[in-house]
Amino acid sequence: VTLANEWRAAFEARNHKILLCNNVGNGLTACINENPDAVVLDFFFKDADGNLTGDGALTFTTRLGLHCYESGMKMPKLIGVTASKPKDFFPIDVFAQLPRDAVVKRLRKPIPADELVVQVERAIASKPAN
Repeated sequence: VTLANEWRAAFEARNHKILLCNNVGNGLTACINENPDAVVLDFFFKDADGNLTGDGALTFTTRLGLHCYESGMKMPKLIGVTASKPKDFFPIDVFAQLPRDAVVKRLRKPIPADELVVQVERAIASKPAN
């Protein structure tokens, strides 16, 4: 939570609106209601039952992608963070079914708050793949 608060302060200092969600259900509800430009997603995310699991982030991403596909909502840019090797826990093929403009960044924690803000701003500014 301390790291999340540091990140929140850095984003708010740059006038970004931040929603902090701690499980799949809250995250999906926030995304559906707020339609964010980007989501910073820790791999170890609580699932719908409140259990901290490595499947939480993948479940969230899959459900959000399905919602966006079915509703026509724009898929937010996804930036995955983990204390483990990002390529091991955010396999790029998992995201192959997502819209091409859902740029996936995979970052290793700890990441300084200012650097995370830069990475998110770059992802938001990136153009869709052709």
